[in-house]
Amino acid sequence: MSYLGVAMLALGNARALMIDPARPYALAHIGLYPDAATSGDVAQVGGTLVVQAVGTTLQVSGYLTGLELSATGGWHIHTGFTCESVDQVGGHYFLPEFESDPWNTVAYETDSSGTASISLALDGFSLQGTMPVAGRAIVVHNSAGVRIGCGLIEPSTLARLVQIGRYPGYSGAQQARGLLAVSDTAAGLHIRGTLSGLESSAIGGFHVHAGFTCDDAAGVFGHYFEAGTTDPWTPTNEPPAVYVSDARGAAHISLTMGGFSLSSEMAVLGRALVAHLAAPNAATRVACGVIGGGDVPGVSKAVATLEAYPGTADSVRGTFFLSEGDGALRIDGVLSGLPAGHAAGWHIHSGFSCAEASLVGGHYFDGLDDDPWNAANGFTYSSDATGAATLAHDLSLHNFTLTRSRPVLGRVLVVHNATH
Repeated sequence: MSYLGVAMLALGNARALMIDPARPYALAHIGLYPDAATSGDVAQVGGTLVVQAVGTTLQVSGYLTGLELSATGGWHIHTGFTCESVDQVGGHYFLPEFESDPWNTVAYETDSSGTASISLALDGFSLQGTMPVAGRAIVVHNSAGVRIGCGLIEPSTLARLVQIGRYPGYSGAQQARGLLAVSDTAAGLHIRGTLSGLESSAIGGFHVHAGFTCDDAAGVFGHYFEAGTTDPWTPTNEPPAVYVSDARGAAHISLTMGGFSLSSEMAVLGRALVAHLAAPNAATRVACGVIGGGDVPGVSKAVATLEAYPGTADSVRGTFFLSEGDGALRIDGVLSGLPAGHAAGWHIHSGFSCAEASLVGGHYFDGLDDDPWNAANGFTYSSDATGAATLAHDLSLHNFTLTRSRPVLGRVLVVHNATH
């Protein structure tokens, strides 16, 4: 089989908490309640929550850390718009005409490390419509009902979320998970959020990697930085690219990295964010999440720019555009430099690199009974008298997506010649 060109599927403009990628959201970063004690368990209280509305149903998802071990306690949205003053936080947010206080039954349950996974759907509220919660305070109580944590619900239009889960192939003891928000600031890329399930009282690496996936370790690659420059994703950088966990393995991240952005200079949108174990096992990758990818807002389009297949000198060039919508993964392409009147195939392959032929892999159809990448299914092109070709194809999202089930983002797209 002969090849003409190859391309990597990367972002264009464009692990499972209850987050709807199509809807606006707000973030609440939980810290200490204004008059809470600053010793013992209470000093460690923190967390990150995402708040969305589906009609008049409020959805809240995320993680709380630093709570009592294996305990149950309440968390509620209050009437106030501040976490700075005890007198202004107010009581539970609901109307007198409600039959009862809906927040009386809302509670968290912690695991043996004092971490709670939050997933709530509550009728009668919205972000900014009926019974709006935007700007109000979320208050966290301990098992005795004492207020120990607080955070404001702040609408976000610029941040992209990262759901952190186990690194592909990692089989160690740590059950890392978390939720982070990545945004552009004047000082650079800002990463903020919560990790749990890490080693206790540890300092470990925390980096953006070059790959676009957390489903396959082969596609995560190494640290993402500009060739010819010094790697900034190190513990000796200023600021250090590390997390610092507490005695229960929770870490609250707030890191700003100059020279990077979401989607312009050194864009990170869609790339993998990776956490490592602490020394002496610092090379071990324990957790991973795609920035703006998976089931969270951010990734809906990608582009692949064609170059000569590794080891060949073919002149074929082209661009492929991919987008999700209306139940389909749409692929449109333009090719040039082909022989006139030429017909052959094009396919997405399993590999994550165009650097050498051995890394391209075969046709990508993991989990499907049959290989769909054939002429019978329309994966061919035909060039005109000038050696140019256009193509268009729709793939069902049941079979392929950009970042979720059977993800293609970051994989290799190959154009063949007619000598199959």
